[in-house]
Amino acid sequence: MKKFFTIAIFLCSYSFLGQDKSIGQIPFTINNDGLMIITLQINNEEVSNFVLDTGASVTVIDDDIATQLGLQLKDGVFQSTGTNAVMDNRRMTQKQRVSLHDEIALKGLEIMVIDLSHLDGINGLIGFDLFKEYITETNFDTKVISFYKRKSKPDTTGYQSIDFVESFCTPEIDVSVIFPNDESFSGKVTFDTGNVNTPLIFNTPFVNKNNISSKLEVLITYKSDSKGINSGFKTTTTKGVISSLRIKNFKLSEIPIALSSTKEGMLSKEAYMGNLGLEYISKFNFILDYNKKKIYLKPNTSYQNPFRFPLSGIGLETNKNGIFIKSIAQPSMAFEKGLKVGQQLISINGIKGKEVSFYKNILKKENEKVSIVVKLENGTLQTVEILLTRLI
Repeated sequence: MKKFFTIAIFLCSYSFLGQDKSIGQIPFTINNDGLMIITLQINNEEVSNFVLDTGASVTVIDDDIATQLGLQLKDGVFQSTGTNAVMDNRRMTQKQRVSLHDEIALKGLEIMVIDLSHLDGINGLIGFDLFKEYITETNFDTKVISFYKRKSKPDTTGYQSIDFVESFCTPEIDVSVIFPNDESFSGKVTFDTGNVNTPLIFNTPFVNKNNISSKLEVLITYKSDSKGINSGFKTTTTKGVISSLRIKNFKLSEIPIALSSTKEGMLSKEAYMGNLGLEYISKFNFILDYNKKKIYLKPNTSYQNPFRFPLSGIGLETNKNGIFIKSIAQPSMAFEKGLKVGQQLISINGIKGKEVSFYKNILKKENEKVSIVVKLENGTLQTVEILLTRLI
């Protein structure tokens, strides 16, 4: 049974130096998968665990939650384009009222209904529908988002202004990257807080045109078979490390990246170079202004922290039947020990019955040995031990 929770909303009353005050603030959290989580209201019913995703072109709700709320569906089915695939037979609700506060409300919003059970308690996603209506200031130090009316002037002291273009209902900004062989490239990337897989993903056309894999020193390849939102789509993703990524005057070094090979979805588009993810974005507090087509960036307290690197080579995913291996990196100790995509996870270090986020956290502990039990296709159990060490 999925639950609803209440979240506190804090009203702002400050204004200074001629800057406009916000119309409201909401707290957010970062969950164990690294996603930005908020609570909102749908027709005055409070719903927790919504992902705040600048790359979400449409608002999405889990099918079980839609049923609990009694949301009426429109006739017919629709098509949607995800990161790696185009999905048919999607249902949409009739017009709903979605709000974060009395002053932060979206009226007449149609919501896509999808089974999100593989996302470990996530009840929905919201992005473009919200960001296009308000100026937002996201502070990762305080975990608070401030909302302003579209033509307001929030205080941008200490921020650097970045122009963006809107593409596929997502901001695109200019970046430059340097590879280990000292080759450099510049291009546009989407600004996507919903991407928590890697700080930067290069899209398939860019990878193929420029033979990017030849420019990286160490590579691992993940073969994935998703049972969730992109169910039925098998993907292969290569990961490596670039020397640096620059946005205007901001330059960060030694950044893990992924190379897409998908032939469908947003990462198959030639219109841009790749997808900038939350692990990079969250090193800045940022103001997003669709009215002026500007993003304002200011480094926060995590700016100099190193990036996270893959350690286990194991991708996990949950569905209504349990937790399963979604992807395995090659080369990796997990692959060499016989772990395979599709095997059901039974335990790690003897611990059973936990949520998938619990096991993902165990697999992030560098230089530790872990014991993993999986169920094979014939129903027997297999135990393997691996050392969690940096793979790229």
